[in-house]
Order: sequence, then structure tokens, then C-alpha cells
Amino acid sequence: MRTRPPIAGRYRLHRLLGRGGMGEVWQAADIRLERWVAVKVVETSADPKVTERFRREALSTTAASHPGTVQVHDVGVEQTEYGSIVYLVMELLPGPTLADRLEKQGRFTVEEASEAIVQVARTLTAVHASGIIHRDIKPSNLVYDGDGRIRVLDFGIAQLANHQAERLTSTRHVMGSLPYISPEQAADTVVGPPSDIYALGCVAFELLTGRAPYAGSEPVSMIYQHVTAPVPHVNDVVTVPAHIDEFVASMMDKDPSRRPTAGEVVAFARRPGVVPAITAGSRELASAPKPAALAAPKAASLAVPSPSSPSKASPVTAVAGVVESVQRTPRSHAAPKPRFLRRRVLGTLLVPVVIALVLGGLSFADALDERSVSSRAMTIAGALPESYELGMDLIFERDALSSDEVPDAVRQAYRQVTDDSIEAWHADITKVDLADTPSLRERVERTYTVLKGIDAYRKDLEDGDKASTEAAAAAYTDTAYELLDFATEMPNIRNEKIYKQVTNLKYVRSAAESLGVERAIMVPALMTGRIDEESMEAMSEARTSWQLTSRSFYADSPKATQKALDKISNGTFADGSRGVVSQNAVVQVINDGSLEGVVPDLAEHGLGRPAAQVWAEDMNRFIQLLKDTIVAMTLIVADDVGEEHRGVQTKVVVSGMVAVAAFLGALALLAGIFVVRPLRGRRRSVRSEQ
Repeated sequence: MRTRPPIAGRYRLHRLLGRGGMGEVWQAADIRLERWVAVKVVETSADPKVTERFRREALSTTAASHPGTVQVHDVGVEQTEYGSIVYLVMELLPGPTLADRLEKQGRFTVEEASEAIVQVARTLTAVHASGIIHRDIKPSNLVYDGDGRIRVLDFGIAQLANHQAERLTSTRHVMGSLPYISPEQAADTVVGPPSDIYALGCVAFELLTGRAPYAGSEPVSMIYQHVTAPVPHVNDVVTVPAHIDEFVASMMDKDPSRRPTAGEVVAFARRPGVVPAITAGSRELASAPKPAALAAPKAASLAVPSPSSPSKASPVTAVAGVVESVQRTPRSHAAPKPRFLRRRVLGTLLVPVVIALVLGGLSFADALDERSVSSRAMTIAGALPESYELGMDLIFERDALSSDEVPDAVRQAYRQVTDDSIEAWHADITKVDLADTPSLRERVERTYTVLKGIDAYRKDLEDGDKASTEAAAAAYTDTAYELLDFATEMPNIRNEKIYKQVTNLKYVRSAAESLGVERAIMVPALMTGRIDEESMEAMSEARTSWQLTSRSFYADSPKATQKALDKISNGTFADGSRGVVSQNAVVQVINDGSLEGVVPDLAEHGLGRPAAQVWAEDMNRFIQLLKDTIVAMTLIVADDVGEEHRGVQTKVVVSGMVAVAAFLGALALLAGIFVVRPLRGRRRSVRSEQ
């Protein structure tokens, strides 16, 4: 943990409480007012948008002042030795959050869930009346205070109604937490209070059932379900009164106009006979005791955080240095010299020392050359994960934007994933030294050119005429290939294991293209119930390519990667992943020459959902898992290259030490040869005089 001086001269960071997309939250000591506070810190990196978003959070939280929100004490910007930061100081709440409560004690009873939802809805009534939409209601943002009441936290992405037109995030970014995001928020349209009610309905569903309403680990799948899937019912999971089940479902209605307001949620829960009335804060939670940290600490305690030390300062013990006397024994010139110092012996010893000097020097020079190669390889290897992830994301986004059958919210999700990958790639590629590698520099420049105009290519891909659409698709494809061939820039390292891993990455480009062809053909075919002969032939070729690619990729992968590939394909990756529902459906269509057999199988697997939706969701899941596995493999490559570089560094040090030792030894022997003879002559002269 980094040690910082007190922020603004008064807030001393004590313990990290959490870390998220907008920075870190710390428990801190306010040394001026002698109290514990919560401090949210964000490193701005000189980005004015970050500062403005942080100021907007403080403004939103202050404007939403209510007993159900957190109190803001201070906000500011400060220059530190670590860079520019913005900070927000709030009251410190003991917790737990509703997420903590769910994790430790399981799902809520109807009475407990109703009381929690009522408290949050009351707060939202006041917040919405102030013209604020929270946009990120979720269990981890709902926390118990010291009196057992629930407070609403984190207005980091809230919108003020009179600032709707002032967007501080790109229109292509979906803001919010995916398990609780409303359909209109997922589609990045204008949101209002009904979006918070949708999220609160998702929270109510989770409190009553113990799980979120929609399952899935991939952003695209989650957004697809929020936008298109039927509204789930609590009674499909657990048994609750029918009127509560229906009301929770109405809060999650796809149409914002049909959702109740926050005030109507409170009125419904407080109607006689709905649930037993519970006075807010009337019961103490065993898991939420008021901590001693909330009491104002003494000034001395803030200065000396160790509670076990006595209040009275212990005396300082001075440590005196010890002077060591060294006695030297005078040398007798009259004593006879040892035999091994004779000139002949020294000359004999000089031969192997000179040989060691030559070999050590050659080894040192070779190690320096190897270090230069491994250093460049390590830098490039560090950019491999982001490069391959972005390359695959561009291919998948190209296919999604080119299809008229893909919902807008799902397209938006692909754009968001790609934008995040672009940002990560930019951060990594700036660390690569391009000066000494013209081919790599040209590759990066070509990629930069396309990525800077990505929004224009997206527009052409979705709304352009045939020529502009084809040009945009070609730009996507060429850029993706530039990234998926990034490993070809790796210099040759004298390590067979790393060489095989880097060579194996050449299969990724073919795999991504084959799976893209399958998806481009299968989704519209399943939606229309028809597939023509040309499409069947193209898919058959893509399938053959995928089987050959997956077999070779699996055979040359490290054991850890093979294990991960087996897991995502039910042990069938080397055989074209036939154990995956979507891949098995492709094989079935090719073998049957029609869709007749696969449509009812997919519908049965999806419990009655449309076959196209079942296939697309399974394919998206498989592609995401495959992408994660490939990125993990590039991380293994980066780690192995780093380990190799450290080994080369050690070789440089050792060979250098050997060369230096041999050089010093040679100097000592040469000095002995030319110094011993005069000493011997001098000794004979002394004897003759006696």
C-alpha cells in the first residue's frame, strides 16, 4: 500500500475499503475534527472529464440530501507526489451492504425484503423530486448505517435532470451495473426515474430469491436478456404472495411508462395486509454493529494509530556506535617468500586465468545481446493480451453491426466492449519502443489510423450504402488482422517453449474468422427458417477450417490452456467443440443439409425460447469464453517471456562477474610475476651485506 501524506492536510488515509471504476474509497481520519470519515480518491491524470464527473458526483450527492443518502463533508482537487487527484469526503457508514447481508445470511424473508425496498424507495422519492436519477441502484450501493437504516450510496454516474444534455461519458458507453441495468439504459437512450425503479425491482427479486433476475457472465448476453427476455417472476424460484410477485414484476416491466413510481412502491408496501408493518430501524442487525471507529478518536490516537501502545510515549533510546580497533601485523622482509609465488608457478596459473577471461568476455557479450532481444520481446509480449482481445472484439463487432437482426442494445454492448479494448490497447502500446522496429511501427500506425475513425466506420457499417458498408467492413477486417498478427513482431528468443506458444497464436486469426462466418449465417437462417445453398457451402468451409484450426491450436497449447479449452467445450475442443450447443447445431445443419432437425432441438434446449435467440446466446457465451482463454494464453506467454528475461539478466550479471574476476586475477598474476623477481634480488643483496 502506498503511504500518502494527509489529503488537504487533514484527511489521513487509514484503510482501503473498496476499489471501483471511479477510484478508491478509504477509511480516513479527519485529524482536524478528530473523526472517522470515508474518502473517495481518483487519480485524474490531468483529464478534465474525470474532474468534472467527480464534481458532478459531489453535486448530485449534495443535491440529493436526505436521511437515506450519505452526507458529504468536503470535496477538492490536490496535486501530490503521485499526480493530480480529486477527493470526496463523506460520512463513514459501518455497513454491511445488502450484498454483504445476502452473501452471509442468504435470501431475505418477505418482511425483510419489503422493509429494505420501502426504505430505498422513500429515498428515491426524494432524490427523484430533486431532479436526480441515480442510474446504479444495486445491493452493494445500499448500506446499513449505525441505526440499522438503509442508505443509498455512490452517485458517481447519477444524472441531474437539468444536465441531461451535458454528457460526460461517450454515447457508446453503457453506464450502470449489468445485472440491474434497465432496457433503456442498456440502449443508451435518455433515462429517467423509471430506470431506478427497474433496478430496484431487480434488487427486490434478488433479495427474495437469493439471485439476480438474469444470469450470465458476458455483457452482451446480460444486455440481450434485459432488452428482449421475458420478465422473470419471483414465484418461478421461491414462493411468495401472488400480489408481491406481480408487483415486483411490474417494477421490471420493459416499458418504462408501466413501472410504478418510487412513491407508489412505498404506498403498495405500506397497504394494510400486504406485509406486516416494520418500523424502520426498530431492530438491530447482528451483522451491522456500530463500530468503535465511528466514535471520535482522540488526537493522540490519530497521530499514533497503534491501539496497543501505551498512552504515555516511551523514552527514546540512543544507540551508540562501536569503534573497532584494528591491529596490523608488521611484515618481515627477511622472511622467505612462499614457493607458490615463484615466477614459473605464477606463469602457469596465468594461462587458465587468461582463458577464463576470454570465455567470460565472450559470454558477457553474448548475454548482453540476448538481453537486448529478451527486453524487446518482453515489451511486445506485454501488449499481446490487449492486442489479441481487441482484434477478436473488432471481428465480433463487425459481424454484429453488419446484421439487421441484432438488437440495438446488443450492438451497443459490442461497441462498449470494443471501446474498452481500444482504451486498454492504447495504454499498452505506448509502452512499446517502436523506434528500432520499422515494421512494428508501420503496423501500429495503420491500426491507429482506423481506430481514430472507428465511429465513422461504425456509421457506414450500419447505415451506409453498399460501397461504404463494404469499405467499412474491410477496414474492420484489416485492422483485426493487423492485431491478430501482432505476435509475428516478436523477436526470436532462444527458448523452444516460448517459440511454440508464439507460433501457436497464428491460429487465432483463422478461428475468429471461421466463427464469425458461422454466426453471420446461422442467426438470420434460424430467424427466417431458410438457408440457401451458397450459405450452406460457405458455412461448411468455415466449419472445416475451424475443426483443423482448433485441432492444431489445442495440440500446441500449454497444459493450462488445454485444460481451459476442455472446460469451455466439454472436452471436445480438439474435435471442433461439438460439445457446445451452438457448434453441435452447425454440424447438424451441415450434415442434414437443412434447419428442420436443429430448430426443435434448440427450442427444447432453450425451454421454448426462439431457436435463433438460444443459438446466439450460446454462441456469444462460447466466443467470450474462448476469447478469455486466448487472452489468458497470451498472459502466459508474457509471463514466460518475463521469466526468460529475468534469467538472461542473471546470466549477464554472472558472466560479467566471471569476466571481471578473471580480469582482476590476470592483473594480480602479472603483477606477481614482475614484482616478485625484484624482491628476490633485493633479499639476496641484504644477505651478502651481512
